[in-house]
Amino acid sequence: MSTKEIKGRISLREILHDRSFEIYEALEIRDLSRALETSITVKPHRVKSGEIVSVDLSIKNTSEQPVILSFVAHEGPMMYLKVTGPDSDESVYPPPDEPMISRPGPPYAIGVTLMPGGEIFHESKWEVVRYDWHPDVMGPVPMPLRGYGSAVLPVGPLAPGRYRIQVNAMFHYAGYGIKDPVGLLEVIE
Repeated sequence: MSTKEIKGRISLREILHDRSFEIYEALEIRDLSRALETSITVKPHRVKSGEIVSVDLSIKNTSEQPVILSFVAHEGPMMYLKVTGPDSDESVYPPPDEPMISRPGPPYAIGVTLMPGGEIFHESKWEVVRYDWHPDVMGPVPMPLRGYGSAVLPVGPLAPGRYRIQVNAMFHYAGYGIKDPVGLLEVIE
């Protein structure tokens, strides 16, 4: 099976929007823990509630061999931030800086060949306040390539404490022997 090669940097958004990355056969999942470096950087990492932070995801091939990766995609949001407290699974729902990626249709797979030094990245901004989900605000069906931003409304300041931030993008971290990268944020007041 042939997948598109990535030699430099490419955004995750570009991969998920471009149907030329779509594949029709399941890819073999194998341990890539020695070949991939994954990270999430949160800047600044110490803020007051209401400030804006930058959340940057990086998936980089640090080996000297090409690495084949796959993502599972489906109808509905394919990428979003997940923010939780360090000692709980209680979520804080941040709206995206741009619409979440979504497209209609049955589940499908995306495959890429990440060449040595190649990197997949995602950059987003998040306002550090607590958010709430309002299903009555959401329309009945999401538009293709649009998100659910109108259904997520702020309800007040985020309490002081430490938080974990992840970028959920339907990537098989566990299948590749890699832990989900987590960015840490401290809210001081």
